[in-house]
Amino acid sequence: MISTNKPAFRCSDETFNEIWRVCERSVWQHPGQDPVTAHADSMADHTFYWFLSIYEHYLYTSNERCVRKAYPRMRKFINYCLSHTDSNGMIQIKSDDQVFVDWLPENRDRRGLRSFEQILYCKSLEDMAQCAHLLGRKADEERYFAHFTRLRKQILPFFWNEKRQALVHRVVDGRRSRLITRHSNVFAIFFDYFTEAQKQEVASTVINNPSVKPFTSPFMQFYELAALCSLGNLSQVLERIRKQWNSSLLKAQLSSPKAEVDEKLCYAWGICFLYLFGRYFLGVKPVKPGYEEFEIRPELGGLEFIEGKVPLPNGEISVYRNADLIRIQASSGSGYLYFSSSLPPKASRGEIEKFIGKNQYRLWIDAGDEVGVTLTQSPSSKTT
Repeated sequence: MISTNKPAFRCSDETFNEIWRVCERSVWQHPGQDPVTAHADSMADHTFYWFLSIYEHYLYTSNERCVRKAYPRMRKFINYCLSHTDSNGMIQIKSDDQVFVDWLPENRDRRGLRSFEQILYCKSLEDMAQCAHLLGRKADEERYFAHFTRLRKQILPFFWNEKRQALVHRVVDGRRSRLITRHSNVFAIFFDYFTEAQKQEVASTVINNPSVKPFTSPFMQFYELAALCSLGNLSQVLERIRKQWNSSLLKAQLSSPKAEVDEKLCYAWGICFLYLFGRYFLGVKPVKPGYEEFEIRPELGGLEFIEGKVPLPNGEISVYRNADLIRIQASSGSGYLYFSSSLPPKASRGEIEKFIGKNQYRLWIDAGDEVGVTLTQSPSSKTT
């Protein structure tokens, strides 16, 4: 049974508390009809996002029935994709296909192979292999995993510009374009396709480079913010959210059904940044499907305190953190709490372990545990 508990978030900055209150929402999507003769909404990236959403849903809910119900249709779509690949296994977009990905003007030119499509397709193959494994479809699993591993090995060598330390937008007739866009570079960080060194380089050469055209939709801005969070740049993310979502116009649009809604805000993606608070600030994510095992890495990002709840299929995890204290309560599941402290921390229960890296610790949390960890930090380390 899916939990009816609602997510919650509160912090020391009332700006973000208000943004949370006016933006809370959810959405579900299922594409297309038989026979499969085109991508979902005639957009390849919509097809790929749908693949990703199915496995992501399973990871967070352990709802195998959802995967089992969707799988026959997923299989038809992925086989359609496989029938439109070149000799290197890269997806080819037909001339009559639309391409969303932030309505990038450069996508009107359909020549060649675009890096962001290959990355999304590659991740789709990986998730299809995972779904096939879950359902015991061994032949499908082996087939999709083989296509995934082949494509995964080719993407970076094919699109990477060593001089500019970034993925180029497209390759036409074997020649890399000079155009650098954010899309594929952000996806490669988000999906962990770069090395750690490459991630830092791309953060500099692309994400924090004002000469690279910025995203226009909240949908793609979410991926960029998530990439920044994964790199530990939480303070930068808060400033971006404060600037982009803290406007009276946006609040009116999201809170009033009668408001004249901007086309970029009239979808659930207008508030997709809410995911970041639970995932990267409260720091809760599933290690095993349905949070049977979880990890918690609460980070302040420059705030004085954070607190909130993350709903689980059979309960919830409550998190509180300030500079000196972490409190965790988990009503189901189990997993590690990870944190840093410049001096030895103390826990109200359990045994704290030293972890990999300087001043890094972890503490195992069991279902039903309510644990407090005191962080005796030096003044220079009280902001994250």
